[in-house]
Amino acid sequence: MEAYLREAIGLGSTQIIPEPLAKPEVKLEPQVTIYDFADLLSKNEPPTIEHHLDNYLPR
Repeated sequence: MEAYLREAIGLGSTQIIPEPLAKPEVKLEPQVTIYDFADLLSKNEPPTIEHHLDNYLPR
């Protein structure tokens, strides 16, 4: 009877696989900081309208 109950609820089945233990989460460090991003943006900004006007105005 006990074996029948174990099979009925799946305890005797070889199909049950225990869940793997959770691995501790690895905290990833940012490879690019916000300061690097700001520096990159400032170096690659398109010229402003004022910059274009200064270049085309007669002196």
